[in-house]
Amino acid sequence: MKRFFSNPYSYSYVLLVLLLLSGFFMVFLMTTDETFSGEMDQILQLKEAYTFTTWEPPLFNYLSVKWEQGGLVLPSYSQKGDFRGILIIGEGELTFNPPNEKNPLKTSISSAYFPLNENSWDHLKVELKQTASILPDKVRNKANDMLKDRKLLYFSIYLFGYQRNYIPADKEGLALFHDNQGLWVKYQEYDTIKFQKKGEKVISYDNPLKANPFPKNVIISKVTIITTIFFFMILLLTLMLTVEIFPYRKWEFISNESHHPSNLYLFSIFVLFAVSQIILKDNFHWYGYTINLSLFLLAVIPYLSQRNGWKYIGFSFYHPLKQIVVVLSLSIIFQMAGSLQWPKEMSLPPWGMFFWQFLKTYFFIALIQELYWRIVVQNTLERLLNKWWALFITTFFISVIQFTVNTFEGMMSSTELYLQSFLIAPAGFFVIGLLFIRTRSILSTSLLASLLILLPKWLQY
Repeated sequence: MKRFFSNPYSYSYVLLVLLLLSGFFMVFLMTTDETFSGEMDQILQLKEAYTFTTWEPPLFNYLSVKWEQGGLVLPSYSQKGDFRGILIIGEGELTFNPPNEKNPLKTSISSAYFPLNENSWDHLKVELKQTASILPDKVRNKANDMLKDRKLLYFSIYLFGYQRNYIPADKEGLALFHDNQGLWVKYQEYDTIKFQKKGEKVISYDNPLKANPFPKNVIISKVTIITTIFFFMILLLTLMLTVEIFPYRKWEFISNESHHPSNLYLFSIFVLFAVSQIILKDNFHWYGYTINLSLFLLAVIPYLSQRNGWKYIGFSFYHPLKQIVVVLSLSIIFQMAGSLQWPKEMSLPPWGMFFWQFLKTYFFIALIQELYWRIVVQNTLERLLNKWWALFITTFFISVIQFTVNTFEGMMSSTELYLQSFLIAPAGFFVIGLLFIRTRSILSTSLLASLLILLPKWLQY
């Protein structure tokens, strides 16, 4: 058996069989249950419009909304033509009456979005008057702003650069509003009643009238299963495509021959880098580039004068054509795993902007991050422990940083936060770390990280 797996062709054949079996299983799950993978975030269509003079739709038990100055109601549809909900443009007032509380909360609003079933919409629209479907630019812009924010209502994950929404089957019990300052207010009425304004803490109560939760445990299970299968498939593909690119014994020789700075020096750089990532959060200005470049130089200077120093810090590119094929293949399967469909076209910016986006992402984000995570952290841990412990611990450190950043942003529920930080994000980081072990090139891992950032912006579905 050992002799069989030591043969790279036999080893690749086994990986290919496992990859195909995983793919068939994924297709089976998605064809038997269409809600298994959620729905990729999409722009909703507005096909018609209705007017009203005064309106108070009876949609909730503890929240009432009144429009007494007239407004527009815009039904929204998916790209396939399925009814999703209604968008309301008009000055109104919402009143939140929490259970067992005497003082209601009131807020003036300028727009609202209610996810609804089509039957509920048929009952509501009898009070409205249909008008022309051509909307003024000001109204359409306000409607588009609201539709962009509607994803805040749903249980969502970011799967390898693509947001996937898990919409409740009944679609009701949720509402989103924009107040007069343009800040969102969201409301949920399931087993718990939740009311939250942007920048403020969630107000939460147990609902004495409903017992059905959102998100349901089955949704969380589906997210876990689909992410695990995709991770397993990408892992198999990485192992299969990177056979014999950079022998591990060769890296051990380079590592043992190199003179390394003290662990305290490397740890100090790592702490500075981790703090900078939490503070900057990829929102770089000139000072962000300056900080990253300074930390970059601190990490590489100790190795520049050594014979194999450049190889140790990953500036090598053995079998370049094969590595490029590996990176492109992995980036494609990452995109397919996140979008679950083939893109219709690639919408690239003008050539000048295209090269600037790529160079900025590659050199100032991906390359510097890979240098720290793979060289300062993963290589150091590998010298002290072994390659697998180093990979797992490095992935865990990255997950903690992601968790900290996502917590400070405060845009996710607690369930979304833990799934995103400790399941979905680590899957991608683990694959990139494995690619580094197999190639010993941060040039390749940085290229893959750059494509994972940029392709979701360039591909059109």
